[in-house]
Amino acid sequence: FTSRMGMEFGLASRGPLGINLAINWVSTLDRTVSAGSFTPHPRVRSRLVHLVPFDLMADMGVEVDSRLVKRMVDHAFLERRKKVRNRMKGTPRKIERVPGWTKQEWRRCAKELLAVESIEGVGSDWSEVRPEELEVEEWVLLAGELERIRQN
Repeated sequence: FTSRMGMEFGLASRGPLGINLAINWVSTLDRTVSAGSFTPHPRVRSRLVHLVPFDLMADMGVEVDSRLVKRMVDHAFLERRKKVRNRMKGTPRKIERVPGWTKQEWRRCAKELLAVESIEGVGSDWSEVRPEELEVEEWVLLAGELERIRQN
């Protein structure tokens, strides 16, 4: 669980938990804690995680609601073996909770986003990869582009 928070083992540990956490926090995996430190003793090993508040979007200079990024990521990882292109065609659950977004808006904007030839800072084959192959920053840039399309 903690390895997924810190995404310390590469693509295998990259998922919605780590990506969504990295949007608002810098996480550092700390020392392990023995089972004897707890009563009753758990059957799993525990590890401390150090979290420091961080605003990735502000740091990158991208104006996008973090809820949009999180909805995109969660939706893409529901079927993590499918390519991002196929997941973008569907609508994320509860997209209406993100201000300004509806199911119809998502479908329109996602269709336009998939037609965009290149997005600065995102690999040219972004739609043909699996969700875990995209970096956290690429998810933010994709959401920023999606938001830009919605506003135009």
